[in-house]
Amino acid sequence: MEGASPRRTAAAIPGAPQPVAAYNQRFALDLVRLENGRIFGDETGNAAVKSWEQPLRSPVDGRVVVARDDMDDAEGANFVTEVADAAGNVIVIELDTGLFVVLAHLRHGTLRVGAGDRVRKGEPLALVGNSGNTTMPHLHLQVQTHRDLWDPDNRSVPFAFDPAGHVPARNDRVRASVRGR
Repeated sequence: MEGASPRRTAAAIPGAPQPVAAYNQRFALDLVRLENGRIFGDETGNAAVKSWEQPLRSPVDGRVVVARDDMDDAEGANFVTEVADAAGNVIVIELDTGLFVVLAHLRHGTLRVGAGDRVRKGEPLALVGNSGNTTMPHLHLQVQTHRDLWDPDNRSVPFAFDPAGHVPARNDRVRASVRGR
């Protein structure tokens, strides 16, 4: 809404775990893998979600400034109570432009990079998981102005996957190109 505060609010249910809402995710995407048009398969638990343990490659060239890999994956939905845990296992890459790419909810124990590492587009980083504040295995992707997701001055910014500059929006389908096959 025009002129509305970017902060989000939610009603609290007494005694229930409260999800952590971020005010800076306007241009963030939660990506899931579709197989034959379906998110879920016949398996049970996290394995039922086609995104579970999918390989994640760096979408950009840059320097890793955050590499967290200490949270267990939830089996199903998980709502954290500490904002520091919301992204779960996460990689943040600083671009030469000064912007930051956040890749969140990664599979515990699968990060292949650490803080300070330089990464190139296409380099293997981790597997998609279900850590942090999440309802199912997926990849949270956003480009933002600050390294820290919770910096009060941080804002997500629009980004495009294709040279035409199309900015993805809710429910868009994005086709991945796989090189080397």
